[in-house]
Amino acid sequence: MKINFLNSKEKKNFIEVLKKNYEFKGKIEHYLFEKEEKYFIVNNEIGKILNAKDIKLNINSYGLYIGELRHENFRFSVEGAQIYGKECNKNIVEIDKEQTREWFNGNNVVLIKGQKAEDKTYVLIKYGDLFIGCGRIDERIIMNFLPKVRRIATNDFEMQ
Repeated sequence: MKINFLNSKEKKNFIEVLKKNYEFKGKIEHYLFEKEEKYFIVNNEIGKILNAKDIKLNINSYGLYIGELRHENFRFSVEGAQIYGKECNKNIVEIDKEQTREWFNGNNVVLIKGQKAEDKTYVLIKYGDLFIGCGRIDERIIMNFLPKVRRIATNDFEMQ
């Protein structure tokens, strides 16, 4: 499998999308690569090895999936939200305990009074100090993209 890391111009364009969507103020200090509109990061040491031109490795998978870009809108994965959410200042919805239970059960979440978000955009989901994922707002409903294997029957544990 050929690894195609983003060059500095492509990385700058990617960060511009994050700035537009989320008012991203941080830096991506990892090697960043894209495969079929999905974005991944690897740490710099591994990235240097994988990016070396004279190294031939047979690698099945690599990197940490951080999200996907569709039509100039970026949707963070759970890990991407946790890593980069604190660097974002826009399109963040803070949800309460009951909404968080619904989220982890895999259900869509209805915004309640006081929660605001622009319609038809991706938003970072935050519970307390934790970024727990990303969803899409559609008529005051946050569409849940949490994969089935990541869902938790929240009645089985006590949330803080």
